[in-house]
Amino acid sequence: MNPELSICIPTYNRVVVLEESLRSLLPQCANRPVEVCVSNNASTDGTADLLASCPHIRHETRNRNVGIDRNTLAALRMAQGRYVLPIGDDELIVARGIDTMLTALRKRPDMLILNGWHKARPHLPANLTDRSITDLREAFLLLWDKMPLGSFIIRREYAEPEYTDRYLDTRHAYSGAAWDFLLDQSRVRIDCLSHPVIEFRKVAKSWAADADTILREEIPRWFDLIPPYYADAVKPSRLQYLRTWGKPRFRLAGWLRSHA
Repeated sequence: MNPELSICIPTYNRVVVLEESLRSLLPQCANRPVEVCVSNNASTDGTADLLASCPHIRHETRNRNVGIDRNTLAALRMAQGRYVLPIGDDELIVARGIDTMLTALRKRPDMLILNGWHKARPHLPANLTDRSITDLREAFLLLWDKMPLGSFIIRREYAEPEYTDRYLDTRHAYSGAAWDFLLDQSRVRIDCLSHPVIEFRKVAKSWAADADTILREEIPRWFDLIPPYYADAVKPSRLQYLRTWGKPRFRLAGWLRSHA
């Protein structure tokens, strides 16, 4: 039988970080309907050897660096589970976190938003915890900026090219596709967890050197690609984003410090 949940991890040249994450994750998956899928983006630091030593992990190694979008999608497309969790190699799933997720998935949401910790601060604001959302425009307004890697579980079909490929090279294909996929469903329910299950670790981010391009070019382009159905929700979100990150440029330094 296929697993209920596939945990999909893109990684590149962070073997120590990845090993720490797997050491926390794999015992929680034992005797659970959960698989782990790792896509190694042509790492040169021993990542391939680490993965070869873990027989219970589904893994592939790219023969060249294909970028974060394509590497994340490669991990997702290995999945056989009903649901997928795209997660960074530096995120930790807290003790009993897998069991909490599986319990929430029994209610069969279309997407499950995960709560967690950023330096002892909760990822989700209090008005979202334990909440179910059925209006997609409302969901976009509330959630578009709360969907980093490791923050949501969604049905596996969302990673099909028809939903993902319009967002390639924005570094947000994994999250942009969710809105296209949800729009394609006849009914939608998005559940938000209250109990924190993810620890967003304070680890140097591989994308930090490109943060200026991401913030000032790629995220605005991502807004342009969201289907027109969401236009009423995208407009205020875009304006809020531009007020925060449009100008002046010194704001970037504060954002990098808060996401280090």
